[in-house]
Amino acid sequence: MELILRLLPMDLFPSSRILCVHCHKATEEPDTFNCEFCAEEEQKYEFLICSTCSRIHHAFHMSCVKPTAFADEKSRTRVSHLLNDLDGLTRLRDAVSIQLRERVTQELDRFFHALEVDSEGAKVRARKLIDTTTITEDHMGRISKKVAEDAKNIDKKMQQLEAWKKKFFQSLAELNSIS
Repeated sequence: MELILRLLPMDLFPSSRILCVHCHKATEEPDTFNCEFCAEEEQKYEFLICSTCSRIHHAFHMSCVKPTAFADEKSRTRVSHLLNDLDGLTRLRDAVSIQLRERVTQELDRFFHALEVDSEGAKVRARKLIDTTTITEDHMGRISKKVAEDAKNIDKKMQQLEAWKKKFFQSLAELNSIS
């Protein structure tokens, strides 16, 4: 019988009629009850029954049988607004992701461009030292010192980048711990 009811088109049962879980007969909303005891036993949200079945099958726990209060249009509208809010969260997440991605990319591009400029200057000076055959020891020392300072500054900036990355990932972990 239950299989046949599942196969029948739902428009045969107007929305104001509910099927009793025991006798499978359609019942009107005012004549529908919910057994909280059986709902918990069956691990369901609700256990809808007609008034006849409520007296026959639920007499021993009648205190758990309550008239069913169905959701009205106002409740459905409230849930609809919640759904819209949840959809808004998805749009917000996407917008924030794009904003963060663009900003991080922009700042990293700026950072690495400055590093590349410093690196290219150091490379030019180092190549000049290597390629110049007639260079004094004193001049070589000064240029070598400058190249070493450039390399040290680049290394320091890379360490700062690593420290920033660590803080960034910690911030992301903190964000995840909120939820």
